Amino acid sequence: MRIYTAFTRGDRAAAAIFARYASYIRYEGQQGIGLALRKELLRLRGMIATSVVRQPGSALDDVTRQELADILARLGILEGSPTPRAAVAR
Repeated sequence: MRIYTAFTRGDRAAAAIFARYASYIRYEGQQGIGLALRKELLRLRGMIATSVVRQPGSALDDVTRQELADILARLGILEGSPTPRAAVAR
């Protein structure tokens, strides 16, 4: 929402805001695991209890969970949440 608001005002900060989140946007947009990534983010933020995806959706492996946690930690999205290493525990 911040990107859109800044863009519609003609504020050049929109590009900086987008650049900050581009790595997460690109990562989440992966075909096949995008839904699982979005659900994991919601789980990490305490919005849902589980990130399980029904078939035929793909489950996240531990490496992908860690990559996601690292991206979110770098962006400060999980401020106040467990550290990235602890966050990958289910």
